[in-house]
Amino acid sequence: MLLAAAPTAYATLATPDPAAHTRGKPYVETRLFFGTARPDGGPAVTDRQFMAFVDQQVTPGFPAGLTVQNGRWQWRDAHGTIEKERPYEPILL
Repeated sequence: MLLAAAPTAYATLATPDPAAHTRGKPYVETRLFFGTARPDGGPAVTDRQFMAFVDQQVTPGFPAGLTVQNGRWQWRDAHGTIEKERPYEPILL
């Protein structure tokens, strides 16, 4: 019974004709990186402040949508101290 079913199961795994696929429109991906530290040493930008910036300044230019990712930056400064910051990364397509 298994041998009789094997060719049928194998046939469903065959590669489809590549010519049958249609391609979508090309797009450009842009990633912007925003740190949350303030140059004057003030308190870090909050989630609420950053999302208000996105809503007011970024979204009007990209009404079809965007993605905002949170991250963690780390680097060694000129004095050898490891600095850390929580950035935002809007991704626009």
